[in-house]
Amino acid sequence: MSNESHASAVETWGKIRNLDIEAFKSRTPHFFLLGLFVPQDQQRQKFATLSGDTAGASTPVSKGLPQPVPSSEVVPLQKREGVSLADKITVGRTQNNDCVITDLLVSKLHGYFSVSGQGQISFTDSGSSNGTRIGGKTAPPFESIPLHSRTHMTFGTRAAYLFVSAEDLYKILQDMLKSEPVS
Repeated sequence: MSNESHASAVETWGKIRNLDIEAFKSRTPHFFLLGLFVPQDQQRQKFATLSGDTAGASTPVSKGLPQPVPSSEVVPLQKREGVSLADKITVGRTQNNDCVITDLLVSKLHGYFSVSGQGQISFTDSGSSNGTRIGGKTAPPFESIPLHSRTHMTFGTRAAYLFVSAEDLYKILQDMLKSEPVS
């Protein structure tokens, strides 16, 4: 993903390690995506979506469940100013999304997160070219899938993330980085 609000797990932990979990939850009442891969340092902003079977540049994340690493991205699921669809948090490859994933296997508007009146958060694939996997299962296009914290999500065939609550993000970072020096 590529956005000014994204940071690595190490950078995020450096900012929050002096907060207790309750203070962190009150300051960040939203959900997050925690990256399960390290994005390549090449510019991939194009307008054509590649088909999953022609990519060949990376092994798809499908066997076993990848884990976050210190360089994993931490992406707050928040509405960005000026992005359309006011009641949804959009995910896609282009800069006009709330969460931008710069991977050619991700569609321009891949899908969106929404919250029900009862507070349940869900994800809807918007008919993306290469689909979305939620908890290891392919999400049917245009069908709202309820999410729970610590659910694995893959956008396209290789952009893997862990959908987490603020509380779970804190616990994961604490367990993973408690001995990491703050930079």
